[in-house]
Amino acid sequence: MGCVNVIRIGICDDLKFCREELRGLCISWAEKQNLAVDIVCSRDTGEIVHLCTTSKGNFDIVFMDIEFGENFNGVDAVKEINRLCPYCKIIYVTAYSEYAPEVYETEHAYFVLKNNNMSSNVCRALDKALDDIRRDKDEIISIRAGGVCLIPVKDIICFERDGRVTIIKTIKKDFRTYETFDEILDKIGSRRVKRCHKSYAVNFFHVIKYTKAKFIMDNEQTVPISRAYQKEIFECFTDYMDGVVVEPVL
Repeated sequence: MGCVNVIRIGICDDLKFCREELRGLCISWAEKQNLAVDIVCSRDTGEIVHLCTTSKGNFDIVFMDIEFGENFNGVDAVKEINRLCPYCKIIYVTAYSEYAPEVYETEHAYFVLKNNNMSSNVCRALDKALDDIRRDKDEIISIRAGGVCLIPVKDIICFERDGRVTIIKTIKKDFRTYETFDEILDKIGSRRVKRCHKSYAVNFFHVIKYTKAKFIMDNEQTVPISRAYQKEIFECFTDYMDGVVVEPVL
């Protein structure tokens, strides 16, 4: 596993005693893991989102409450955090289980209910988030593109085949290589990256909309899903979403 030195944690809850309880649980967990933590607490989702645009807010993990007021919830803030800090691991913390389906609109690591089991569940959530952080650091592939290029898998949005060339579109730039889809996908070996068309493959992490015939990615690109791949994609995407996904419409 990759080396993790300091874990930066954001805690966003409108109740002070909840922020303090989560902070204490994070410190205790970090001591057992022999890790250093840097923790920022806020009662304001807007502040946490704003911090994500600064070096100070380069969070590894964010705890997000969901219920903040009559017309707003933490899911909206997490959508922005997903966009600004795609590597940040979100742990939802709420007293309301009815929000569980709503959080699947976002990329998150865990969902914790505020109940008698909260302490142990927060530790499980942090363990899961840490595993995900280490996995992200380890998931790097090498591509022959005018030399050997090292690309983090999570940065890859999609692949497009143009004649004999494979175009790898990432959050920073595009790479062009003569390596085939099969060669590249074998290197990745991830459940989040799947072929969806003879000329396209997609990274589920960057999907913001899914229909039976296409994906809309977070760079606003449309990626088609051919009829031959529709059943497989639905099964793979459902697995990626931990079994919670609505049958897509045309």
